[in-house]
Amino acid sequence: MSIWVNLEWLRPEEFVDNVELISEQVIKAYQIRSIFIKTNKSPVLPLYYNQDVLDELEAKKDKIEETHEDDMVTIDGVQVHLSTFNKGLMEIANP
Repeated sequence: MSIWVNLEWLRPEEFVDNVELISEQVIKAYQIRSIFIKTNKSPVLPLYYNQDVLDELEAKKDKIEETHEDDMVTIDGVQVHLSTFNKGLMEIANP
């Protein structure tokens, strides 16, 4: 997400307060990984970085992969992913 703001009319103190307020609100409302600030005459400067969000995403990905491994069966030598419905049908057909 990018937020474009024209802040040239603010004094430096007001600018800092505004950035802090916006950052706090966005961080509370969303799972933000990082916040950067860029002006026309500057490189991108990091203001906030949250490794916990990345760790949570990685944990969810690992959990999904584990779930998919449980749903894999071998039929005639071919690995097949079964949905919950198809797993139920297979249990009925092969008790």
